[in-house]
Amino acid sequence: MYVLIAKTPALALSVPNSIESSLRLRPPRWHERALRRLRFRDCFAHARHAPVLDSSQQYMLEELRSEGTLILPGHINSATVDIMRSEIQSALESLDFEMPCLAQSRLDPARHVQLIRNFLYASPEELRALGVTFDKEDVSSLTQALTDFQPAWLTAYMLERSETFRKVWLDERILAIVAEYMGLVPKLAEAYVRRNFPTRYWTMNHYWHRDLNDRFQLLKMFVFLTDCSVETGPHEFIRGSHADMERLNGKRYFFDEEVDQLHPVGSRKRLVSEVKVGTVILEDTRGLHRARMPNSAFRDLGYAVFVPLQDATTTGLYRFPRRAYGSLSKFQRAFIPVCNLV
Repeated sequence: MYVLIAKTPALALSVPNSIESSLRLRPPRWHERALRRLRFRDCFAHARHAPVLDSSQQYMLEELRSEGTLILPGHINSATVDIMRSEIQSALESLDFEMPCLAQSRLDPARHVQLIRNFLYASPEELRALGVTFDKEDVSSLTQALTDFQPAWLTAYMLERSETFRKVWLDERILAIVAEYMGLVPKLAEAYVRRNFPTRYWTMNHYWHRDLNDRFQLLKMFVFLTDCSVETGPHEFIRGSHADMERLNGKRYFFDEEVDQLHPVGSRKRLVSEVKVGTVILEDTRGLHRARMPNSAFRDLGYAVFVPLQDATTTGLYRFPRRAYGSLSKFQRAFIPVCNLV
């Protein structure tokens, strides 16, 4: 995983034309569509196992196509939410979260000025070499980790340890909409839960941006495991921007002023996910979006990332039990990269 420490919002961005071209989203040309069909022929073939959408799902699909986002309030019932919240808390208290982890307390504004000011990617090893991470040997408890290292987030991979999380992430009604929207059966490339905290320095997801995915299709599912308000850092999305390739395109990040000029705060186009726990959102994140930073408390948010992938070239970013895989439907199994099985 790569971490990006971004510039402060007051600094302007300028990018060379060559970089702008590589970052510019556009509709695929005919030969690119043909190549994609060949490259991901297995994903297209699996689509024949997709359940037929009922009328309510068809309505959801049309909203997703039109808006680029679909909000499903109360999709997860309270009993299931209670189990999931208990399990994520247990995982974090057991220190079963991703490390090395960036320690905001170890960022020095003078010594790490380039890391803080510039859009720089750094591998966990590079961050460790800079002395700005903490690892398992540094942690004795969840409370101590939060107090001493002030992480912006903690990431837990729950699909290996929880049947409840597997059922939510592989809900066939949701997966059927995903497959129909994308026109194929993608892979569940990433699956995790992130607890976000108030933080001193902005990181990549706090800036307006588009997810490129090498120009291929991309769909994300967000699972809200806490109530989300302005205070706890809502997700924001510009409705319809997934189909608008003419404006605010060609840069990696955009600042508030650029977005505000086109879509003022309060505009209907500007979706702010102030939602209740149990809400699920599907979103085409090729559209403009960002995660607001929590001002208080924390936010637990689950992520599922759906992209076309070939098993032969996929690296496992989470682990999925083989026994649980065997109990899935053929349609569900098509979403899980075989390299993730343990």
